[in-house]
Amino acid sequence: MRILVLGAVGLLGTALSATASPDTDLVGLAHHDCDVTDFEQVAAATAAHRPQVLINAAAIPHTRACEVDPVRARAVNIAGARNCAQAANRYRALLVQISGNIVFAPAEHPRAEDEYPDNTDGVLGQSKAAADSAAVAADRLLLVRTACLFGNHADGTPGGLIGRILATPDGATLRMTRTATNAAHTQDVATAIHRLASELHTGTYHLVNPRPTTPYELARAVAARTGRIWNIEPTDLGTPRLLATGSATAAGIELRPLPIALDAYFAAMAAG
Repeated sequence: MRILVLGAVGLLGTALSATASPDTDLVGLAHHDCDVTDFEQVAAATAAHRPQVLINAAAIPHTRACEVDPVRARAVNIAGARNCAQAANRYRALLVQISGNIVFAPAEHPRAEDEYPDNTDGVLGQSKAAADSAAVAADRLLLVRTACLFGNHADGTPGGLIGRILATPDGATLRMTRTATNAAHTQDVATAIHRLASELHTGTYHLVNPRPTTPYELARAVAARTGRIWNIEPTDLGTPRLLATGSATAAGIELRPLPIALDAYFAAMAAG
């Protein structure tokens, strides 16, 4: 199978390259290779590589970055999804659009795959919700939502919330919310995406660990596994954005429990 990954040096893009099977012809392009905000670049890359599966892992996923440069955030997140959908249609590829729980407003129940994205709070939530809508223009769409990803960038540096925790100096105070969230190891999500794509699934799938956690619990788990010492203080208890995993379960996909995924991640990090 031929796969083209755009946004290939981010957290999930890196994992998609690392978990591809030997019989997969995968090409990964970073922003300097293909700017998803430019349709002509996306179309040219798709024409050059003729993928059966086009994965759009390019995004500006951080709240602060989106608020600092909302024009750029909307271009990457919304126009990028629209351009990938059009290119996938032109070259008859399955589009895999990466999304997240941020598309939903907080709710007391886990949000199902068929619920409409309704987050209107902030540039990140608005732009990612609009990206979901833009991606629907694809003739064949596999929409993947995940949450609180952890893993390494292409240069080996930890990313996501765990990366930010690890970047905090020892002895500092970490104030972490007790609001429930899902989480997921990038390798687990990437492996599931490869399976779904290889079987040419379409529809919406939520790929997260089976049980929710909180950022406060995650920080404590990181400290326990690394021996790092922080003053970890719990803060607010808000309404969560949890994801239901009915479609993934029906397809026989279940990510590893979070403690096992964390153990594997830190064991690999210690092994270098």
